[in-house]
Amino acid sequence: MMAQSEKCDIVILSDLHLSEGRNPETKRFNLNEDFFFDEEFDRFLAYLDTESERRNRKWRLVSAGDMVDFLQITRKPGEAEFELRKSEEDYGLGTSPDKTIWKMKVMMDGHWIFFKALGRFISKGNRFAIISGNHDIEWTVPEIQKAFREEMKKTYLPEGTSDPDKVVSNGIEFYPWFYYEPGLIWVEHGQQYDGMNSFDYLLFPYLPSSNELMLPGGSFFVRYLFNKVEQKDPFADNIKPVSAYLKKYAVRLLFSKEIVKHFRNFLKIVSKVRKFSNKELEYLGQKNEEGIKAEAQRFGIDLKKLQAIKRLWVPSFLYNMGKLRNIKNFFTHQPGEIYQDRASIIQKKLGVRYIIIGHTHEVDLAVLNHDGKVEYSNSGTWTKIFSTNPGERLLHEDHESIFVQILKDQGDKLELMKWRDELGQGERVKLFDKRL
Repeated sequence: MMAQSEKCDIVILSDLHLSEGRNPETKRFNLNEDFFFDEEFDRFLAYLDTESERRNRKWRLVSAGDMVDFLQITRKPGEAEFELRKSEEDYGLGTSPDKTIWKMKVMMDGHWIFFKALGRFISKGNRFAIISGNHDIEWTVPEIQKAFREEMKKTYLPEGTSDPDKVVSNGIEFYPWFYYEPGLIWVEHGQQYDGMNSFDYLLFPYLPSSNELMLPGGSFFVRYLFNKVEQKDPFADNIKPVSAYLKKYAVRLLFSKEIVKHFRNFLKIVSKVRKFSNKELEYLGQKNEEGIKAEAQRFGIDLKKLQAIKRLWVPSFLYNMGKLRNIKNFFTHQPGEIYQDRASIIQKKLGVRYIIIGHTHEVDLAVLNHDGKVEYSNSGTWTKIFSTNPGERLLHEDHESIFVQILKDQGDKLELMKWRDELGQGERVKLFDKRL
């Protein structure tokens, strides 16, 4: 059972989507990059450090998925390092551990300020918890976890840090599905309630008899098509919903021979996704169930309750629907208002006060009971968002920097906050009431 004795206050953020960052040689950002706020993040963690010293309490900073966008790291290594498949030559490296570690180091090199700040943060006794999302499912792989800790220890801890092994061992935590504290909080990314991005075997997301990962349909869309669209329009991934971008600019894209070529390749690749045998599916299901049991034991959750929550997952469209319906879903699917409903069910099963979910990039807050003490929150994003909703544009800036804060010595009250870098502090997020 996971020790819950720490009195750490909690900060939760999600959907940072770090990819290649700033090229150390050219000093320019890759066109697929969505996170341009390394210096702001550095100052945010410095603020948390100051608050920790002032209040004499440590933090647990929880990344609720998609901290990294491994799908959008498309730089290729020199010929001597890896033998590349044709698809990797065209679309970047795959998901095997050795290739993912190479991509991880590229990402960290491009965001060195971010990780130096993180190294300073954990060296002071704070904790950093990483929940896997659909864009960084690679964090579930033990080799990737080990490599990240090693890279942090070797490169990003402050000079002179005493006992660096202990710092990274104690300071960096990995969670494949959720983070939980009894009676208080459940945090997960939320892709499991979105069939375009869900994993049928989240706790063992491998292809049968392979060290490569079984990616969902949304990952195919990003890797084989949308990355190429962003090479023409770097802001394409920042318009929400994505369908709004496609509706407005689809005609222009159809006049691009290069995009049309990649669209055809994308359709060919999706059409080759094979059905797995019953024996293979039985093996994956068994390994996934073992993972669920391990998480139940880790957190001291009743296994039947955790299995009931698992049954809320939406089956992956890519592996459970026909090809034509899948292709339609790539361009029209929107998750809808499912997250508050799922949060309410999870809350009732576990009896926690707060359910935090990310994934949609849409900041949200809702009271789930009559006395106002049970709440659902969406932790939004730190990337730039160009909303098509006029109400959203009225209250929110393009760059949100959202975080959720829970101070345990102040009645465990949840605050949904926005980091105001120019002020050096956070402020409460402004939200409209729901429409009648």
